[in-house]
Amino acid sequence: MIWKKIHYNRYLPLFYWAVLASGVLAMLSNCKSFSSGEQALFLSEKKYQTAIMQMQLGLTYLEHDQKPRAKEKLLKALALAPQSSEVNAAMAYFWEVTGELDLAKKLYEKSITLALDQGAPLNNYATFLCRQKDYHGAEKYFLQAVADTQYINSAIAYENAGICMEKASNYKKAMYYYEKSLQQDSTRKHALKALLTLELRFNQPKRALLWIQRYNLQIVNDPELLTIARKTALQSQ
Repeated sequence: MIWKKIHYNRYLPLFYWAVLASGVLAMLSNCKSFSSGEQALFLSEKKYQTAIMQMQLGLTYLEHDQKPRAKEKLLKALALAPQSSEVNAAMAYFWEVTGELDLAKKLYEKSITLALDQGAPLNNYATFLCRQKDYHGAEKYFLQAVADTQYINSAIAYENAGICMEKASNYKKAMYYYEKSLQQDSTRKHALKALLTLELRFNQPKRALLWIQRYNLQIVNDPELLTIARKTALQSQ
């Protein structure tokens, strides 16, 4: 896989869950002093938090190729929070990994509708479309993702767009998107490597040298970038 769409934490030790369970029971016992509306809100929030925990466990199992256990946890998460954009995207990713592409597409699209115009689900769906070789559709959703001014990972979406356009053999657009990624976040080493490689591929060592000078701090401690920089210097002579 080129991209990882969902960010997750490794599951916590078993004793944590015991402590958590006792804490939840204690909190629930105090709900008697709440209004019915406050109780409903509290229970709804706890259900959502439980769903996120189940989702994280499911993704961890999926990472370790334990698909039945991953499916169990992700289905529980979806049952607990069917209107969560994040949970729907996680379930979509499971269906994608297991080859159920129609189910994956349906849930990726639902994830978007549940978080309208938000960058993260748009980027997730765009990367899915790119993996299915729908490059035009993918580019459309990448651009929608970066249009969300609240989306803090816009550099990742631009980098993904560059990767996608490179897969589509649209190298001019790929270079443009890699440049945009670096403008948003100068530490995106993949974007820099890809951009330099394309500049050299199309016999533009002087342009590559300019990028090296601009982003030299990223190159110093990266052997691969240092190799590209040496190659660029030789071709620039």
